[in-house]
Amino acid sequence: MMRYAGYGLCETRPDKTQASHIKTWGSGSESGARNHINGQIKITNNTFYHQYMYAYTFKSNKDNYPELMNNTFYGKVNDIFGLNSHAQTAPEIDFNDVQLGILFPNNYFKLVDKDTLQITNDSGTTGDLAWNYDASTYTLNITGSGAMADYTEENRAPWYKYRDYINTINIGEDVTTLGKWAFSDIGYLTTLRIDSKRLKDLSVDPSNVNYGNNYTFYEIGTKGKGTTLIFGPNVTRIPKMLFQPAPDYGLHSNNTKVVFEGNNITAIENYGLSRFNGYGFAIPEGVKTISGLSIGYGNARVIILPDSLNQLPHYSANGNKLMEKMVMGSSMSLIYTFAIGSAESLKTLVIPHITDPSDIYPNTFTTNQLITVYGDESTQEWVNNLKTTYNKNLEYKPLSEYKINIMSNLDISGEVTYGESFTFNTAREVKVYYVYIDSNNQKHLFNEVNVERNNNNYTINNIKSDLYIELK
Repeated sequence: MMRYAGYGLCETRPDKTQASHIKTWGSGSESGARNHINGQIKITNNTFYHQYMYAYTFKSNKDNYPELMNNTFYGKVNDIFGLNSHAQTAPEIDFNDVQLGILFPNNYFKLVDKDTLQITNDSGTTGDLAWNYDASTYTLNITGSGAMADYTEENRAPWYKYRDYINTINIGEDVTTLGKWAFSDIGYLTTLRIDSKRLKDLSVDPSNVNYGNNYTFYEIGTKGKGTTLIFGPNVTRIPKMLFQPAPDYGLHSNNTKVVFEGNNITAIENYGLSRFNGYGFAIPEGVKTISGLSIGYGNARVIILPDSLNQLPHYSANGNKLMEKMVMGSSMSLIYTFAIGSAESLKTLVIPHITDPSDIYPNTFTTNQLITVYGDESTQEWVNNLKTTYNKNLEYKPLSEYKINIMSNLDISGEVTYGESFTFNTAREVKVYYVYIDSNNQKHLFNEVNVERNNNNYTINNIKSDLYIELK
């Protein structure tokens, strides 16, 4: 549905007072045509285009803003999107500001300037490599063997002019380096697939090696629904500084899902998967080492580690402030200082076994939240040692009391504990995912789980966290 100045949509509020409406007009007290959205209703699958667009509520806080889902707002660089509250106008936001994607994450804010840009197939070179833009699929391909050129904020990559019309980026298997600023500001990126078997660590400012930024993927996916990261079967390591924070710890990228095609990855280097913004992820079997902030500073609620990983180094998962549950592999040897620091929401920690429970470190946790730790007798000893010396806010429970729920959109359900299997029978084609259930009982699926199938019998092995069985 397209709404222009002079048209309106109205719905009476349940409380029989002020009407809820989407309204645009071009006269009266309003200076120009504006799209006004008024009241606490749900507005989905609409398209809006004009110079001013406002989300409006009579309440004095944003909790009463209408729920906006899957709408598309078209505007130009100097257009604004404002938030009105109780006749008070909050600071107006430039239409191309990435904050719009944060405030309304399930909507699209697209820049349009048809007078100056023609979207067409294009291609060229970048360092040793070739690039190709397919306008029909909004796809950018980087192919060839060798290194990509570096760019700057003033001298952007040749495909930068298509940044609002790129939904997919494919990095080929023989690409060795990714250039600075190469893919920054591709705000509507939905898929980033990396299949390089030789990708080197990303370069940073040598004067600030820990926090310097290459800006390679700066602010990708921030104007749309987020970006799905896909690591192809040729990837054996996720390189250093792939997704490190900006120097000011500001917004870097909006990666909301991660997919691992195969189990060939053995290492995730510093900042390799930092700033992840989805609900959860499971590191695949085969990963043996992670490093400082490899999976830090993110918003995942659930993080699941493989059996192949038996150490959490300093700061490796530090800064995941929204994480509610972490499930470790079958045996851990060491969990270092600040390994799970600043996990302010952490409630459940599953550590089936610890090789040396006397080897403890200060500031493993830096939160006042009560954490329930599940594991065997070695885990209990580790918890007691930490409580005696460093952390009082730990509660031990036997691993058998850690319950995992099996859910589905079929007539299938069950309950298992850590490492157990679950078998079910159906003639339907299904897929199985890890799932996070939020406080509103909404399901958020992540990382497909391998399933063994024999005719109509399905078996899921080595279960570590809640699962959802879904029809294909």
